[in-house]
Amino acid sequence: MMAPDYAWWHGFYECKARFNSFMEEADHLIENGQKAYIYPNYPNATGDTTKPPKIFGAQ
Repeated sequence: MMAPDYAWWHGFYECKARFNSFMEEADHLIENGQKAYIYPNYPNATGDTTKPPKIFGAQ
C-alpha cells in the first residue's frame, strides 16, 4: 500500500473527496448565513489555539 501509484491515486482521491465535502458544506453555510456547528468534544475545533488544560494540564 506504500507504492507510489497507490499512494497517489487512492490518497489523492480521499483528499479530494473530503475537500469537496468540506467546500459543499461551507458553501451551504455561506448561502444560508448560518454559523458552523461547534463540536464541544473536540479541542481546538473552535479555532482557539490555546492548549486545552484537560489534555495538557495547567500551563
